[in-house]
Amino acid sequence: MQTMKIIFFFCFIAVLAGCATKPISSFQTISDVQISLNDSDEDQYRLVDKERRTVSISNGKNKILNFQIPKDIPGDQCFSVLDKNDKNFLTDKPRFHLSLVHEYRDLILKQKLIEGRVDWHTKEEQKYRKLHSETLDALSSNRAFINNSCYLPKQGELPDKPLTVCDSHDNCLEKGREECKKASIIMKICTIFSGAIGGNQLFARPLCMGLIKRMTDKDYEIRDVFDEGFQGLKTDFLRTFFGAPYTLYNISEYIDKFDETITHCSNNFVETNFYDPINRWKNTVSRIEAEPYETRNACLSLENDIQQYIQKSRYHENIKKSEINKLGLLNIEIDYIVNKKSELTSCGQ
Repeated sequence: MQTMKIIFFFCFIAVLAGCATKPISSFQTISDVQISLNDSDEDQYRLVDKERRTVSISNGKNKILNFQIPKDIPGDQCFSVLDKNDKNFLTDKPRFHLSLVHEYRDLILKQKLIEGRVDWHTKEEQKYRKLHSETLDALSSNRAFINNSCYLPKQGELPDKPLTVCDSHDNCLEKGREECKKASIIMKICTIFSGAIGGNQLFARPLCMGLIKRMTDKDYEIRDVFDEGFQGLKTDFLRTFFGAPYTLYNISEYIDKFDETITHCSNNFVETNFYDPINRWKNTVSRIEAEPYETRNACLSLENDIQQYIQKSRYHENIKKSEINKLGLLNIEIDYIVNKKSELTSCGQ
């Protein structure tokens, strides 16, 4: 009888153990962990990380525990499934990696990097193709570009050497001295004239300054006449208040201008009548003679730029094609991972 009781007890324990919820199988996808149960279970189970923080919650009402994996959870750490008593539910794999999640996210990162490189090389290729097109237009408008090659274009017609009032520096200097002597005489006449009209500057100043400017080969327009007349009027007005001292100062102003004219008159005459026209002519000749070479050099530079743009656009095009091929292979791998189910990978105790 005692033996029968013992046998009955162990059978009862076995029945109770058989009624407990147990995992049948487990697997992972890129987004969840699924565990098949031997029976339905309303209790909540927790998927926790290595710090035992809850990552996802599920119950086995349909004989399946389905733990959704948040996108911000790294898949390469260790996870566990705990029952309502906070004990490991998967006794064969108490700690496991979400290796499929980790692999999928790594592939997505690579995909974004490759897509970024494809986008950059595409833009660079388009940039150099545009530069190539613009440079071709510039080359076609270059007059040195003939029959797809750069030649030295025809030089423009050179201007004749200008006729000057003197043919050498010494000759001009001699003529300048003669003209300056005339200016000296005119200045004396102006001084006498100014005194004869009582020092009235309204009339004397435009006359004298006009003669001086003319002797120094400077333009003297009607506007200058009015300007000098205004200055003379101002002088007369100030003389009314300050008297003789201001009149003497104004006469000394004429003398200063005359002295300055005498000092620079000869050199100015040479510059204006000999060096200036000759230098302008030389500069024009140099520019015309240099233009064909500059034009051809610009043509050659454009040709070189075109070759550079072709090489660079092809380089980026080839790299882009290579990256697109990598992207295609990677997408195949991603599609495979997306539809894949695999066992949980144990990560030890």
